[in-house]
Amino acid sequence: MRFSNGPIMTPISTDRNDARQGFAVLATYKSELYRHVKQIGTMTGTPAIVSSRFGQGTVLLFSTHPEGSPRCSGVLSRSIRLVAPRRSSTDA
Repeated sequence: MRFSNGPIMTPISTDRNDARQGFAVLATYKSELYRHVKQIGTMTGTPAIVSSRFGQGTVLLFSTHPEGSPRCSGVLSRSIRLVAPRRSSTDA
């Protein structure tokens, strides 16, 4: 998946059971890109896609660009379905 210097998301805690976490990691970086030596080692293993609840909905954050990666075309449409409000049979 394409990366264009998006944010590197860092969890508050490395303990996935920590209540302060507040989000679910859906994908992580297996490798890294860097321009400066100081950036080496800051990307691998960090969250690339996370989700969280907000109000009555779901928020999905991408550090990557699935829309710019032809091999990942299904990721964006599945993501939209993941966060879209559920319609009950009484909503029709």
